[in-house]
Amino acid sequence: MTDVVSGRQYGVGTRRAVVYALNVTGSPAATDTSPYSGVQVVGAKALDITIPDARKITHVGDDAPLQVDFLPPTEAISGSMDIAEEDMAVYALLTGTNVITIGESRAIGVATSKQGFETQVGLLVFQQSLSALGVRNWRWMLFPKTIIYPHPSGFNDNPAVHKFQIAPAVVAAHLWEAAFSAATTGEGYTRSQGLIGQSRYMPSVVAWVPGATTVTFALPTLEPIADILKAAVFVNGVADTSWTMGTAAITTGTAPGTGKRVVCFYEHN
Repeated sequence: MTDVVSGRQYGVGTRRAVVYALNVTGSPAATDTSPYSGVQVVGAKALDITIPDARKITHVGDDAPLQVDFLPPTEAISGSMDIAEEDMAVYALLTGTNVITIGESRAIGVATSKQGFETQVGLLVFQQSLSALGVRNWRWMLFPKTIIYPHPSGFNDNPAVHKFQIAPAVVAAHLWEAAFSAATTGEGYTRSQGLIGQSRYMPSVVAWVPGATTVTFALPTLEPIADILKAAVFVNGVADTSWTMGTAAITTGTAPGTGKRVVCFYEHN
């Protein structure tokens, strides 16, 4: 059985959802040499995406259809996500508000004056899948910039399910700032709302902001690289193939320099 992802997968379930705070340039908001790998939305149950149909234009004459055009839809894609766990820290990140302490209780506002001013974040959601050969792979969706509106559940006899409304923005670059390209060697387009991907192992995106002499960048302890050939590094949005990949860290012979934005897409087990 091959270790190469074929582009043909059978997916099921929802394994994990990760939200990334963004910096002003649109990549994950690392602040120093510590690895920033986003915030897991614990208890992800389902991700539903609505992709609008193309506009069908029928040219009519002589009392009959003469030709048919299909034009881009006038609505953007949207979605929703079901979550089992109520996590106020995630709510605060998504809404730009604060968790407050009242005595020994914690609370956060709902339907506040910040509505309409929510923070754009990155969102990565993945599920397990099987290849045509029955090899365990992973299918994922990545939205470089999206607003996520939390909808906390009410109270009844059923297990609580909290809904997040997802409104992806139209963007011209990946989460790691690399611009889309219409060239035959690129993506083939210049704008998108998101990506559908497949990988051999679970996908991760990690970011750092190095100091002047930083050449070694530690990965999250619990998410080492599963295969050093399945990783890519971007510095300020530009792919850099000179890096040496290790399971626990990535290194470079030349320090990127103070304030550079280093982002790594890789796969972990």
